[in-house]
Amino acid sequence: MSSDRIDKRKNEICLWMNDVLKVENLSKYIYHFFNMKSEDILNPSKKADPSDILKSFVSSIGSTTNNKINLIEKFSWTFFSKKLQLKPLELKVLIECLVRLCGDEFVGNKSLDFLCKLLTSDYHRDFIIAGSQLVGLGVEVLQQMQLNQYLVKNRLVDSQIQAYSLSKILHTSVGGSGLLEIVRTI
Repeated sequence: MSSDRIDKRKNEICLWMNDVLKVENLSKYIYHFFNMKSEDILNPSKKADPSDILKSFVSSIGSTTNNKINLIEKFSWTFFSKKLQLKPLELKVLIECLVRLCGDEFVGNKSLDFLCKLLTSDYHRDFIIAGSQLVGLGVEVLQQMQLNQYLVKNRLVDSQIQAYSLSKILHTSVGGSGLLEIVRTI
């Protein structure tokens, strides 16, 4: 296809979209398709609520089976570039979601990296609160991370350093026997 024809079709689609958005009954389908709210279009200067961004991430990561890597990367970039501040309970929901994803074979390294950044002062201002939320999850939930797989290089060798730093954080909080319970293979 020639570039002139592509440009012509692009312009025609833009004109058609503008016409469709003017019809209220049809515009809601377009907004739904693009995961947008009409208020976002009418008032783009409105700042996004961090809790809404978190809810959207948790629901979309739980409902999709593919494209999870892209979701985590996009959310991570948004979270750290906009320096989102979450309340402690919202932070706990995020950490619990990431802990469960750490055990996933395909997205485990991305979620482990994101979790380590949450617990580091270089990336996250509330890293102490994040650390206390992580330790408060309980042994059964923390076992889902499968840190032992990362530490012995059975899974994604590049993530061994992050697993080790998480192990150090857990060791200072729950002690050696608590850490052994978390990383022990059954």
